[in-house]
Amino acid sequence: MKYNPPRIVIRSELFEEHYLHLKNEGTHRIEEWIEGCEYSLPRSPKKGELIAAHKGKEILANKYFDMANKRYILIYHTYDDEKVIFLDIREGEKQA
Repeated sequence: MKYNPPRIVIRSELFEEHYLHLKNEGTHRIEEWIEGCEYSLPRSPKKGELIAAHKGKEILANKYFDMANKRYILIYHTYDDEKVIFLDIREGEKQA
């Protein structure tokens, strides 16, 4: 059985900018969620909702519910055989 090591994680500049903004505004447990994504997505990169696909490339989204602010946070990523790229992280819809 061939061992496939997990992919490396690359954070885009846009992701870093939006992540720092969400972190600084007090998004509940965002650091732990990102750490979980950095662990799980390199091993299972097809995890998430398919947002777009073109010529064999996919963009997927994963949701996290920010309990303190009653809103969803979405992380968008793509992948290949060697890496997972965190493209962006954004605030989603608010919940009442």
